[in-house]
Amino acid sequence: FGLMVGYSRQTYKTEAATLGNSNFITDAFLWNNINAGAGTKVTASSKGENNFISYFTRFNYSYKDKYMLTSTIRRDGASVFAKNNKYGLFPSIAVGWDVSQESFMRSIDNYVSQFKIRFGYGQTGNASIGGSAFGAFYAQQTYLNPEESILIGVFPSRLENPDLKWETTTEKNLGVDFEIFNKRVSGSFEIYDRVVSDLLTLKPIN
Repeated sequence: FGLMVGYSRQTYKTEAATLGNSNFITDAFLWNNINAGAGTKVTASSKGENNFISYFTRFNYSYKDKYMLTSTIRRDGASVFAKNNKYGLFPSIAVGWDVSQESFMRSIDNYVSQFKIRFGYGQTGNASIGGSAFGAFYAQQTYLNPEESILIGVFPSRLENPDLKWETTTEKNLGVDFEIFNKRVSGSFEIYDRVVSDLLTLKPIN
């Protein structure tokens, strides 16, 4: 048997800046004199940070290469979710039985060198929805007033969702691995059922 306990932490940081202009009388300056253009100047900048943390343990057991068990438990946390739902628990278990190792199979081991039956059940989490997705977001917009001067305002483009939580994929599978005719023919059969719940998606406000 074997036991593994682990911890991981990941941080993703992004910074971006944009400058733009048009109607240059010459291209000689390239990007070294953006202000020389007579068009509408474009300036923008952004910064973001997402943090992920995980605690996990894995247990493996094998008896005479006939009976096998693997079990994993993960507790994952992500800063993109609200305080009450930052963490999700995702267990999994898999068992296997190599029937070809049993004594009653020895009379045909020249024809069947492997016949393993396995079953697995597990859950995995997904947090791919961008930074601080649970919070309200207000976008900036420019307006032209009746006096034809430019005003800058904001408008809500995303509502707050304090109940946002991990997307969970639950999967069950049943499989058979085989080797026959002195290992000349081998293959696998697999049947599985996969269900995705609490699907993460962004819905803009129109």
